[in-house]
Amino acid sequence: MPEKLSSDGTYKARATEWGVAESSTGLPQYFLDFIIHAKWNPDTEEWEDYTEMDESHSGFFCLRGKKDQELRICKQIAKIFGWEGPSFSELARIDVSEVEFQVRIEENNNPDYADKHPFKVEWLDLADAIPGSGVVVLDDSGLAALDKKYALVFKRGGTAVAAKSASAKAAPSRLKQQEPAPKEPVVVSKEQKQINMAAKAKKNRDAKEKDDKDKSDKEGGTPPARPRPGAKDKTVVTFSPLDGETAWSAICVAQAAADMDDTVAEKILYDVEVAVIGREDFDDNAFTDEQWGEIAVRTIAEIQSAS
Repeated sequence: MPEKLSSDGTYKARATEWGVAESSTGLPQYFLDFIIHAKWNPDTEEWEDYTEMDESHSGFFCLRGKKDQELRICKQIAKIFGWEGPSFSELARIDVSEVEFQVRIEENNNPDYADKHPFKVEWLDLADAIPGSGVVVLDDSGLAALDKKYALVFKRGGTAVAAKSASAKAAPSRLKQQEPAPKEPVVVSKEQKQINMAAKAKKNRDAKEKDDKDKSDKEGGTPPARPRPGAKDKTVVTFSPLDGETAWSAICVAQAAADMDDTVAEKILYDVEVAVIGREDFDDNAFTDEQWGEIAVRTIAEIQSAS
């Protein structure tokens, strides 16, 4: 039988037992019993074999907060063990015995438990994560920037009001940190140009279809048939995959170039997201790169059309 863990540090481990339970306060939690097989040496910056120590440890991780908010460790568990959520039953059924993960152990400073449990799990991460990266605690300016970045998300959920900008015309609140400095030239990358070209193509296509319809309405006939998407029409928009940060940056640049009020830009972005995802109760952290690509192109096209 393995011995109890004898020191703090950063380790690699595999689970021997796992499951979903309720905490003493009734909150859902995930528990892990795990065997340690490697330890990180910060001096040599290498992993050292630890199997001969034959040590194990346990961890209990609350998945939701007291106000039913999702906790950061919940997202880590989902990422490490491939849980797509939100079913806790599904999480409990996932076999994680072959999943190697990284675990950071620290001394337990709680006097009520330190004698019996001298060490506690501070964080879980992917096996190939950079050891020691840790969790960065934000200062006042960092917290203010984070509030602005997620102001639109909070407003959607009805839990907070969008942050007010000192400028009458600024980037959407959650893109605030990426807004180009005033009067400085905006360097347009090759990727940005491609996104803008796709958005312009969609804008032109929409304008042509509107002109055809208006002309048909005046003449009392039917509008000319348009080619099917992907046929011979060279203005058909294709959506290249983009990561969320690139998509946000592209939208921010387009909004700043159009000198559009943040309220208008937020409304355009939200309407496009609803149209792409197909529902209003979405989580933008769960968007795929394909969805972000389409959202960026369609949002930029709408911004250009409205300006």
